Amino acid sequence: MLPGYLAHEDVLAGRLVRLVPSWKQTVGTLFFVYPPAQHVPRKVTALRDYLVDVIAQRPLALADG
Repeated sequence: MLPGYLAHEDVLAGRLVRLVPSWKQTVGTLFFVYPPAQHVPRKVTALRDYLVDVIAQRPLALADG
């Protein structure tokens, strides 16, 4: 299993092929874990927000097509 965005160019170039094209991993979970605190440090909040933005702009899976 490989995130679609990592393999996209290689699939388009013919260097990688799907072995089981009918199988898809459609559900997954990603956790951002940090120790509990009354006040979350700003740099932890900034990292969390950055990761949310990056994943929203570049999803782990690409739409077929």
